[in-house]
Amino acid sequence: MSSAMKDAMPTASGARRKADRDQTRLQAIIICDDHAAIRAGVSHILEQRNKHIVGACGAVPELLALVRKHPYAIVIIDLGIDQLPFPELMTKLRKTAPPCRVVVYSMREAPGTIELCYDAGAIAFVPKSDDPEEIVRAVDQAEKSERYLPPSVASSLANFHIEDRRSPLGMLSAQEKEVFVGYAKGESVDALARRLGVSDKRIQNLLSQVVKKIDAPRSAFFQVARRFGVVE
Repeated sequence: MSSAMKDAMPTASGARRKADRDQTRLQAIIICDDHAAIRAGVSHILEQRNKHIVGACGAVPELLALVRKHPYAIVIIDLGIDQLPFPELMTKLRKTAPPCRVVVYSMREAPGTIELCYDAGAIAFVPKSDDPEEIVRAVDQAEKSERYLPPSVASSLANFHIEDRRSPLGMLSAQEKEVFVGYAKGESVDALARRLGVSDKRIQNLLSQVVKKIDAPRSAFFQVARRFGVVE
């Protein structure tokens, strides 16, 4: 074999180094939360497990700058950063770094919010009220690009979908039901939009869909909800 051909062939050590670089790239972690104490706490938990934290921030522009440098990173993010609805944030992340994987870590634990996050492309949703070990498990699964549902999330979503077959509420999607119940309890469109991390227009559209499906005006939402045991 000529020396030129030998030089062109990758060595075993070179292949190993490339594999190590690829693995490190896939295990890079970025934490985005507007509370410094949360960023520090999550970093501490993950670093104890030898996870590779490459950056932490509290605002969307900083996050986008970090994912440009680490496009394959696992992004651990709270909802409502810079008041940006989660689907819009996911769109920005996908445009900036398509391979990144997103783990939501939030105090907003409403089932409709959780489903919205998964539907928008999150690979995991971990409530902040859960055991901190759940964020480690979520990252472990994200490293393998596998979706993860913590037990509390799986239970919450399962209960959310248990419906009385006679109830018109069974025709509502998870997010429609979340909006219906919130509106029936007196939440404003603006308050619902903030809580669910979507735009006011999205809430208005959902309310219109609910009106059509249950065949009742918004003014009757409370009566319908009370009739079927959704509110007291």
